[in-house]
Amino acid sequence: MSSVETLVKRSLALSDLAPRAVQSEIRAMTAECDRIGGINLAQGVCDTGVPEVVAEGAIAAIRGGENIYTRMDGIARLRQAIAGQVERTRGFAPDPEREVVVTSGATGAYHAAAMALLNPGDEVLLFEPMYGYHAVTLLSLRVKPVVVSLRAEPAANGGPAWKLDLAAVRAAITPRTRAMLINTPANPSGKVFTRAEIEGLAAIACEHDLFVLTDEIYEHFVYGVC
Repeated sequence: MSSVETLVKRSLALSDLAPRAVQSEIRAMTAECDRIGGINLAQGVCDTGVPEVVAEGAIAAIRGGENIYTRMDGIARLRQAIAGQVERTRGFAPDPEREVVVTSGATGAYHAAAMALLNPGDEVLLFEPMYGYHAVTLLSLRVKPVVVSLRAEPAANGGPAWKLDLAAVRAAITPRTRAMLINTPANPSGKVFTRAEIEGLAAIACEHDLFVLTDEIYEHFVYGVC
């Protein structure tokens, strides 16, 4: 091997972050399921058709020439609709011009929020079991995920009831802690944080001046105990 080839092999390499940026376990299970032709119980893959009104709307947009860049925070009609939905369901009215941003999925929103609020070296509290991308996104920004494990206790339905230990949350906080992320109902455990747990986390966030990031993608998927 020539000296030039040796130099190239030494200088052209993956970044320090690349080995840690892996796809989620859920998508890995989906890929393996597809490989062997199995029944996918790992990922929420929709097996129903697109609603007719959505399909027709997409076709009309294509034929109407809706194919140019929009405002970076989303088209006005959609932002106004989101603000209206929040007002109807949450009781407060965000300003669609200043307080609503449309992103490419919840992961895109999380990445944008983390970039806006966090610096390399900051720490963010995550509650385990957790969605893998919550940690990987932070690592991609050189932000340290600090894991607080939930306590598994027997539940009435036979599965585990995941309990939050607020003392453990306090013990995990350091001078570099900048935020906490709450995912409720949680992926993949299905845990729904109780009002007492949410209020306890809110008190800790106020006490330590922390940002609170919430992933509420499954907010309407809450059922009674079987």
